[in-house]
Amino acid sequence: MTLVILEKYQGYYKIVKEPRSLKSHNTKSWVKIVKLLNAKKKASFDELTLAVKGHLHNGEIPDNEYRFVVYCIKNNWLGAV
Repeated sequence: MTLVILEKYQGYYKIVKEPRSLKSHNTKSWVKIVKLLNAKKKASFDELTLAVKGHLHNGEIPDNEYRFVVYCIKNNWLGAV
């Protein structure tokens, strides 16, 4: 993703709905997001990205934390505040 695309997602988010099902590597990262947002009620895109540091895209490609956060936003699990 380019910097311009990532700038589109800057802002604060909250949980809108829970995913129905997730692959195991996604579940681990979702739990981290839930823990963060249960404590703070809202979090910035950067905070969410930091919360899932080490997330593996498709279980194998490291350094894709922001992609998981964008995935959550696009699936309406996270919504802008």
